[in-house]
Amino acid sequence: EMQSLHMMLDHHGKDFTDTIQLLNLVLVLLEKVDKELFTMLRHHVQPFFCLSWLITWFAHDIKDLRVLARMYDAFVVSHMLLPLYATVALITTPCVRTEIKRLFEYGHDTPEVYSYLQHVPGLISYYKDGTIPVDTLLSQTLDIYHLYPPHVLLSTETASALSDASMVWHGYPYPWYTKKENIKKGFFYTEQDHMTRALQQRDVWRRKRKNHHKRNVDYALKLL
Repeated sequence: EMQSLHMMLDHHGKDFTDTIQLLNLVLVLLEKVDKELFTMLRHHVQPFFCLSWLITWFAHDIKDLRVLARMYDAFVVSHMLLPLYATVALITTPCVRTEIKRLFEYGHDTPEVYSYLQHVPGLISYYKDGTIPVDTLLSQTLDIYHLYPPHVLLSTETASALSDASMVWHGYPYPWYTKKENIKKGFFYTEQDHMTRALQQRDVWRRKRKNHHKRNVDYALKLL
């Protein structure tokens, strides 16, 4: 119930507007983590290949329940954007990155690259000697999370397009965190401060877009 009401609520609305904007944040984070890979992908592959990864927390694409349970354990106790971080960690994993680069170098077209990316979650293994060990992936996910925490992403112009109703603006820290004795008050208020600054930056981006639109309209009217 908590997962549906807070962590995945953006995907349960009347349309996928906010979900699409979250997909765009995948590219924003990818550019910060791996600019070369971002450059290779942005002109050829839209982030729709990872749509099911985000809205189902990889449940649609991973058949091994042990792997899925391990990932859900991490997602449930973390920020609602952690699956987005896991997405970027997965496509920047050395073996995946190498294959994407090889496909482009050998002239494969967009559908082949897109198809490969869609099946990447199947490479995640429960075992340490697997292609992509799940614990290694989660460790990389948390490394990226700490390097570029959510308030950094939510302060970007791309994030400002998310609706006011999106849970990313007011869903974290989760309401039940304040009731837990093992959650330090310092953590809660620090996160609140970060979100306050992110909201302020969001409003700055929105005012800039509004003013830019107004100037374009005024200029068009003068030409009439």
